[in-house]
Amino acid sequence: MNHTPSGSLFLSKAIQGFINYKIAEGLSQRTIDSYERLLNNWMRNDYVPRRYSGKTHPLSPKTLRNVWVTLFQKQ
Repeated sequence: MNHTPSGSLFLSKAIQGFINYKIAEGLSQRTIDSYERLLNNWMRNDYVPRRYSGKTHPLSPKTLRNVWVTLFQKQ
């Protein structure tokens, strides 16, 4: 049973569409991987940063800005 309102889009599908668009633009694989990692991890409501150091302090303003730019840059 589909619990989404008519015309809505699951976030996972929106992210994949964005990634596909960026691939079609010819961005580097490294950039694509970065976008995908940021979008898939950051968008969870219960997100706790998983750093290589093991620290879980909140994301820096710079990181939040990077995510914002990734999501809302002009296409």
